[in-house]
Amino acid sequence: MTRPELFKYFFFGVFLFLLYQLILLLSPFFVAILGSAVLAFTFYPLHRWMVLQLPKSPSAAALLTTVIVVSATLLPLALAVVLLATETVKIYPFVSVWVRNFNAAQLPKFILFWWEGMSALLGSFDPQLKQLALNSLRQMTTVLTALGTQLAKNFLLIPFNVLILVFSLFFAFRDGQSIIGRIRGLLPMQERHKTLILARLNDTLSAIIRGILATAAVQGLLAAFGFWVAGVPFAAVLGLATAFFAVMPLGGAVLVWLPVALFQFSSENYGVATFIFIWGMFVVSTIDNFLKPILIGSKAKLPTFLLFFGILGGLVVYGPVGVLVGPTVVAIVLTFIKIYQEEYYKEILSVNE
Repeated sequence: MTRPELFKYFFFGVFLFLLYQLILLLSPFFVAILGSAVLAFTFYPLHRWMVLQLPKSPSAAALLTTVIVVSATLLPLALAVVLLATETVKIYPFVSVWVRNFNAAQLPKFILFWWEGMSALLGSFDPQLKQLALNSLRQMTTVLTALGTQLAKNFLLIPFNVLILVFSLFFAFRDGQSIIGRIRGLLPMQERHKTLILARLNDTLSAIIRGILATAAVQGLLAAFGFWVAGVPFAAVLGLATAFFAVMPLGGAVLVWLPVALFQFSSENYGVATFIFIWGMFVVSTIDNFLKPILIGSKAKLPTFLLFFGILGGLVVYGPVGVLVGPTVVAIVLTFIKIYQEEYYKEILSVNE
C-alpha cells in the first residue's frame, strides 16, 4: 500500500468517525431539528416572498417568517393539545356510561351482521369486551393525567425543546440555501444532475408534508362541521381528534367518527347516527383519497401506484418516518434512472451499434 493510499483510508476513516460523533451530538435534538426542517419545507414559499420584500436584510426576513410560522402553527397546536387533553377527560364519563349500557341488538342490520361475525370469531377467546373497553378508557384517562404530570415535571425541558426548534427554524430559513449549496458542492456529479436530484428531493418532501398536513386539516374541519350540524357534543374536540388520527397511517379518521356513530345508534338517535355514518364514510374519509394524490402525486411527480407503495413500504421498513422516507427514496431512484438513461444507456446503445 502506497503512502497516498494509506493517507486516503486514514482520512476517510477519521472523517466517518467524526460524522458519527456529530450525529451523536445532535441526536438529543433530533425531534426539534426534524420539526424545524418540516416547518421550513412547508413554509419556505412564505419565506421566499418575505425575502423579496426585505432583500437587504435576510436575517429580518427569516425572523419575521419564523415569528409568523410559530404563531400560526406551534401556538395553535399547543392550545389544541391542551384542549384535547382537557375535553377528553370530560368525555370519559359519557363514553363509560355508553359502554356499560351498550346493546348490540340496537345496531342497524348491516352493522349488526358484522358485529355478530366478529363476536363469533372472538368467541373462543371469551373476551370481556365491555370490561376491555372500560379498561382502555380508564387507561386513556390515566395516560392523559400522567401526560399532564409529565408536562408539569418537564416544564423547563419543553420550552427548551421548543426554543431549539425555533432557533433551528430561524437558521433553516436564513441559511438553508447556503447549507444546501455546500452539500451540493460536495456531490461528485454534474451540475445539471445535482440540480435535478435536489429539485426532486425538495418537491417530493414539501409536497408530502403539505399534502399530509392539508388533508388532515380538511378532514378535521369536515368532521367538526358534521358533528356540529348533527348536534353532537364536543364537536370541536372530536374534530381535533379526527385531524390528529387522520395523520396516522392506520385507521385514520374512521377511528373517531365510527365510534360516535355507534354511540348515537345505541342511544336510539338513528337519524343523527345515520347522518354521521354517511358523512364520515362518504365525505370525511373519502376526501382523503382525492386530496392526497392531488397534493402529493402531482407536485412530487410520482406515479400514483409508486407513491402508494413508497408510503406503505416506508411505513413497514422505517416506521412513521417512512411516510417521508419511502416516497423520497422512490423519487431519488426515478431521478437516478433518468440520469442513467441520459448518460449511460445512450452510450451502451451507441457501442452496441
